[in-house]
Amino acid sequence: MLVTTQLRQNSKKNSGRVATAAFPGVLDNISRWSNSEKIDIVHSGISKQQFLDFKKGTALDYDDLARILGVTRATLHNKSEDGRFSTGVSEKVLRLAAIFAYGREVFGTNERFSQWLQSDIIALGAHKPIELLDTGFGMDEVLAIIGRIDYGVYS
Repeated sequence: MLVTTQLRQNSKKNSGRVATAAFPGVLDNISRWSNSEKIDIVHSGISKQQFLDFKKGTALDYDDLARILGVTRATLHNKSEDGRFSTGVSEKVLRLAAIFAYGREVFGTNERFSQWLQSDIIALGAHKPIELLDTGFGMDEVLAIIGRIDYGVYS
């Protein structure tokens, strides 16, 4: 069941604007958001609850997420309920959310996309896509391969 969640942006310029997203996590419709909305959310910081909602919609565990986000597992666990993550972590979470939303769209289910993330992909130098998500360049490569699959290009 999808849960509708609202994200308030704390920007003087966009005060009062609300971005809505349906997800077993908050960030599912991220591909429809403008860059301005994403920037506002990054500046505000992703809340712990938003992070947990995102985590629920993936097959990633805390160890995977800590490695990908470049933080310790304790950082993810110990964030207070009303705390917000740094801009760097928030931006990576948003980028991951975009990758997962697109992957689910192309592969049809979370399970099929998760299996693909754990597979050796020749077009990625026989690396698993999950191994490349810890850098912006790796995220770009994974998105490019998903796009190729979406458009039927042999990958």
